[in-house]
Amino acid sequence: MSRLFIVGIGGTGSRVIKAFTMLLAAGVKANSPYEVVPLIIDPHSENKDLQRTERLLEKYEKVRNTLGDHEGFFSTKILRLSTIAESVQTQAGTTYRFELTDMERPFKNYIGYSSLEYPDKLMADFLFSGKSINQRSQSIDLIDLNMNIGFVGNPHIGSVVLNQFKESEEYKLLTNHFGEDDRLLIISSIFGGTGAAGFPIVLKNIREGNSASNSALLQNAKVGAITLLPYFKVMEEENSPIRQSDFIAKTKSALMYYKHNITGEKRLNAMYYLSDNKSTTPIANDPGQQGQQNDAHFIEFVAALGILDFMNMDDSSLKTEHGRAINPVYKHFGIKSDERSVEFVHLDKDTVKEVYEPMLSLALTEKYLKEELHHAVDSQVWSTEDTGGHLLKRAFFEQKHSFFNELAAFLEDYKQWFEEMAKNDRAFAPFLLDRQTAIANAVKGQSATKKKLFRHVEIGYDDFNDQLNAASRNLPFHSAEHKFVKVFSEAMADMVKKYYLLRQVN
Repeated sequence: MSRLFIVGIGGTGSRVIKAFTMLLAAGVKANSPYEVVPLIIDPHSENKDLQRTERLLEKYEKVRNTLGDHEGFFSTKILRLSTIAESVQTQAGTTYRFELTDMERPFKNYIGYSSLEYPDKLMADFLFSGKSINQRSQSIDLIDLNMNIGFVGNPHIGSVVLNQFKESEEYKLLTNHFGEDDRLLIISSIFGGTGAAGFPIVLKNIREGNSASNSALLQNAKVGAITLLPYFKVMEEENSPIRQSDFIAKTKSALMYYKHNITGEKRLNAMYYLSDNKSTTPIANDPGQQGQQNDAHFIEFVAALGILDFMNMDDSSLKTEHGRAINPVYKHFGIKSDERSVEFVHLDKDTVKEVYEPMLSLALTEKYLKEELHHAVDSQVWSTEDTGGHLLKRAFFEQKHSFFNELAAFLEDYKQWFEEMAKNDRAFAPFLLDRQTAIANAVKGQSATKKKLFRHVEIGYDDFNDQLNAASRNLPFHSAEHKFVKVFSEAMADMVKKYYLLRQVN
């Protein structure tokens, strides 16, 4: 089976991988089967967005491994590098990140500052001049900054530190286990430090196949990139090295570099440029010492759709010779109208066709489990009868550290992801999942109804239970866990098709 290696760089890379994991959990998948191998490069190991994404991937992996191969929710396999390289005796690749070394050192150690001649020290002071802050919020020179809170918006520093990427065990595992039919996608922002610095380095080493036994294959690999231009604003803080006013200048500089050294050289098969200038509410200005946890954003969801698009591109459009793409493509994403709060009706019909049904199905599952499960578990056929050879008892839903608890925790993250996007600016608020809203009104602006006698009435949980019961009678299962997920995947998809067809899609 083909694999997609996703290299997410910095906080933005982590958040996009998180959004893509949500899509995979809902059962969204590529036209051809893929295994997904996510890898995160971030010197800021305490970055809360990085940590949230890692925990989410771990939950997904546990659920998916229990289920095995199946259709529906959690059907795409997510792998760690260590899983791919089972025969290799190494500790590398056991997490979802590239382990960067010596990040507690000040930056000047990376350039051997103390051993430089006086004129070279002056040049280093000039090139890496400026002020930053450390974890104690003290103002210090950039050259003395420890790297464990990231590059605080300074790609020229990041490009020096991240050169260790090509020497890492994770990089060697990736390149040496990269197959002819595999693809690689790099995700980064362009207006900060880590992403802007890391993207060219990763691409350069992949195309050159440094340290790889299959360097010729890597040179002509199918490689894409998703680059996020400014899509949020930050509060102005006098002592912070991160300034909103620098975002555009850094973006212009990076784009000029890309023009001459990446896109101009046809180093990529596909390039996705994503941005949003609608944001009006600035987020907290956190260079890193507070952990950098940002609310999920619509553009990160769009970037996740870009991953899906890249997976679906035909091999014939991703041909490369001698490290140069034959027909590179450049893509962007648009909505039908410039809305402050986006819903599915504002998206292209092809996008809706790919993701609306599975995403709503998982959202309805989360809402059902929170509001109806305690009523249904002892009274409905899908739970009480031994259909398909496996019985779901109350203990299945109550056992500590069980499969169900892991799944329920993931679904809580899924709901929170929507809540964060809904309160952001620009908002993405397609669903109403709060406990005060009837399940018939779960899609914003619509009401799910059925015909009863001579009128239409809103559907309720009785209708969901009927569909769940029918699914439990008609499907084969190989375990109680598989039965639970399969019944809900099928039943919720049928409910969407019957009652939640999206209106006003042209």
